[in-house]
Amino acid sequence: MNLPVDKDIGKKRPIDYFQLYIIKDIIDQWVQNTNSSGKALAKGRTWRYITFSEILALVMFSGVFRYPERGIAWDWDPKYGIEWVKSTMDKGRFDFILTRWSYEDSTMMSKADRAANN
Repeated sequence: MNLPVDKDIGKKRPIDYFQLYIIKDIIDQWVQNTNSSGKALAKGRTWRYITFSEILALVMFSGVFRYPERGIAWDWDPKYGIEWVKSTMDKGRFDFILTRWSYEDSTMMSKADRAANN
């Protein structure tokens, strides 16, 4: 359904190919479920809702850049740190979102179902 029909691949952007496999509905579900999980697990902290653009950036960033440690992208040294990453969100927010990332809404599951899924 999402396959490109034109043969001029030079005009395609990386996001065009990404969207062949991951459609907007899936990302919308990730956003909704991550926000639900984040709010439920915030434990006294304020959960700032993640947006479609933020989760898309996380997926793209995590799939393209490989570091021995996740925090290196926020390093002050320009040899390792990436200004785009640092300007998009701070490392604390990235880690907080990543720990709440959810493909399904576990807040609607019983404790037994959650334990079975874990």
